[in-house]
Amino acid sequence: MMSEAQMGDKVHVQYRATFARKEFSRKQPAKEIEFTVGEHQVIPGLENAVVGMKEGETKEITIPAKYAYGQRRSELVITLRKSQLPSDVSPAVGKTLDLKIPGGERKHVQVVSSSDHTVTLDANHPLAGKSLKFNLEVLRVKSQGGMA
Repeated sequence: MMSEAQMGDKVHVQYRATFARKEFSRKQPAKEIEFTVGEHQVIPGLENAVVGMKEGETKEITIPAKYAYGQRRSELVITLRKSQLPSDVSPAVGKTLDLKIPGGERKHVQVVSSSDHTVTLDANHPLAGKSLKFNLEVLRVKSQGGMA
């Protein structure tokens, strides 16, 4: 008897993800991932979608932005004086920078605009604010006996 994926189980899932009718996971065949349900290793909508699925089962789901990478947050877009950036950083528009923020945490930001004296950086995830469509197939379920 094939077991259904439950909280605490390790699952192997194959997926293809799209938004706005464009594929953003371009690997052929579809990408395979492994994660433990309930450990927040993947976006919440994907994690919730596999609960109750059996090995070999397929499903197409649409995950609202709220359960994917979240809504875009305006407070994550900031404008700085170029003099505030490390001297070795070249803030070209479209470039992703890895900056250390107060508190020591590292953050990936994208340069969205640049002028002679300022640079505008966006720390939102590139997929924030987008609903995502997934075609899923559960390849394997390894029961872990549930979560405590």
